[in-house]
Amino acid sequence: MISYKFKYVGGVFLLSGLILVIINQIHRMHLKIPVLAIQSSYIQTKYFTIMRTNIYEEIMMLCFLAGFCLFAFAREKTELKEYDALRNSSWRMAILLNTAMLACSIMFIYGKGFIAVILLNMVSVFIFYILVFAIKKLRLTSSGNKQRNQP
Repeated sequence: MISYKFKYVGGVFLLSGLILVIINQIHRMHLKIPVLAIQSSYIQTKYFTIMRTNIYEEIMMLCFLAGFCLFAFAREKTELKEYDALRNSSWRMAILLNTAMLACSIMFIYGKGFIAVILLNMVSVFIFYILVFAIKKLRLTSSGNKQRNQP
């Protein structure tokens, strides 16, 4: 686990990614630059080549990936010893939920929709983990408060 301060850095990356998505939806941004492509398949398949591509989408995806990763692996400001067990079970649950989502997608979603699911899959395990951990943490703190309030 990394310092809780990285949650803020992750939040900045997530907000930046969201802003870039909104700008792209409004203006259809194009930022074409030469990049190294290990493999590229458009009209013909090429390996280890330099090509010009719109890097804007890659920047958006990297912002989301970095943001969710930093957010997921950062400690809480007040880290309790019980959080380790919650984190382990939350990761397991996130992987199971993500696998179920992918299985349903394979069976019921085709074409461009499936490509969108695969792109979402880059960050969906982090999203599931953050949600499951937040719910479990809330349950732990609310049950702890109930125990303290009982005589």
